[in-house]
Amino acid sequence: MLDLKLIRENPELVRQGIKNKNEADKLDDLLNLDEQRRELILKSDELKHKRNQVSSQIPQMKKAGQDVTSILSEMKTVS
Repeated sequence: MLDLKLIRENPELVRQGIKNKNEADKLDDLLNLDEQRRELILKSDELKHKRNQVSSQIPQMKKAGQDVTSILSEMKTVS
């Protein structure tokens, strides 16, 4: 099994190696799925960061007597 990093960095080399096996289309599928996976991980990390920021603001808002119900409902959709 080839390392995904090797495939990502050298797709043409890998493509040539599997061309003889008539599997080149699968390499394109793999690279597309890898790109989608990386984008989803990035989005997930951004949402976690936002959740952590808001989570630290909620106690301060409660202490100041502000209403936090709208923020809590928004965070439920994020998590």
